[in-house]
Amino acid sequence: MNDPDLPTRTTVGLWACDLVTEELTWSDGVYHLFGVPCGSVPDRARAAACYTPASRVALECLRVAAIRDKTGFALDAEIETATGSRWIRIVAQVECVDGKATRLVGSKSDVTHEKRLGLGLELGLQAGERPSLTSCAVP
Repeated sequence: MNDPDLPTRTTVGLWACDLVTEELTWSDGVYHLFGVPCGSVPDRARAAACYTPASRVALECLRVAAIRDKTGFALDAEIETATGSRWIRIVAQVECVDGKATRLVGSKSDVTHEKRLGLGLELGLQAGERPSLTSCAVP
């Protein structure tokens, strides 16, 4: 079965963010998702700038809550890269040392095809809810 609408490959990558230094660690799959050369030093501010405004706000709200509550989250987010727009699914978990959140770790996967088919999940938000900067107040 050769369906031209099916993706020919799936990109998945692993990532980590040190919560003290904000230093990112990416596997090759994350570099590919963001269209960044493998081995270059990932920068959190530059990576955040790739997210569409609504996705950036949703991601930051979920990130703040996960760190505060020492939990995790999942979110489908849209990013803009040099090669165009795509949807990625972010799954994150907080790592703690002595009860203090020290790192976020997780995976990112390309779900563009799924979103185009209307099968994507709006993870992390209630149905119909739109993120806003005022909805993620930091305690």
